[in-house]
Amino acid sequence: MRRALWVVLVAVAVGGLAGWAAEDGFSGQIGADVEFLPALTTDLWLDLDWDLDGFGLCSLTEVSVLPAFVLSETLTASYALDGFRFRGVAGIDILPFAVGDLSLSVGTTVFDTGEDGFSFSADALFLVRVLPAFDLVLSLDLDAALGFLSLWGEFDFNILDLATAVLVGGEIQPLDVALEDGSLAGFLGAEATLIPAVDAWMWIDLLFRLGSVSVVSETQIALTPFGLTEQYFEVEVAFDGLTLHAWGGFTGDSVLFAGIGFTYDFP
Repeated sequence: MRRALWVVLVAVAVGGLAGWAAEDGFSGQIGADVEFLPALTTDLWLDLDWDLDGFGLCSLTEVSVLPAFVLSETLTASYALDGFRFRGVAGIDILPFAVGDLSLSVGTTVFDTGEDGFSFSADALFLVRVLPAFDLVLSLDLDAALGFLSLWGEFDFNILDLATAVLVGGEIQPLDVALEDGSLAGFLGAEATLIPAVDAWMWIDLLFRLGSVSVVSETQIALTPFGLTEQYFEVEVAFDGLTLHAWGGFTGDSVLFAGIGFTYDFP
């Protein structure tokens, strides 16, 4: 009874906030997912975003009804000034109560150029993580693209632990077909962590769109050691801001998963 009352109260609050946000020029999304394989789980969320003159505020309210009731809130504030991006994130579990994440960061674009189909950018970030454990991290992200080829690298240095993490990756788009009322695209990519330990994986993604219907196939394969990690399928149907979706697939251990859900974007 108490769980049902909380669900009703959250639903009323979500509806009220959605209407208020739309009237005041906010944007947002309401969504819900029900997964019935391998176990029954239900999740609902309300995502509100506000951007004004370089200042941004995001409120993400999440409710898990099954298998256990959990209500959480994540607030994100951001501000852009003279090429620098400041960001703060605070997360808390309301029911049952627990203090979650708290972090501050500042980032900037070190280099950004592009010409004749080629682009290259470098972004630096300094992260101060206060909760759940204090941490100081310096990051450098590199991105390059040329035609249907994309390459990237991520370099992280943990100041307190004197630890380094390096990840590199790439993706090509060998399939890109325009249809009369849709498209067919295929992607082949791979990533590898080089430090602190070597680990590599790859993926094969296919995306078919026809009118308001989208069909996605995502195949994830581990390379160290070699083996199928997951095969994922999803079908989406969009109706003027409302999107219905169903997904399913299986893991490399032959565990089946499936579910249905919806999202509604407003205003």
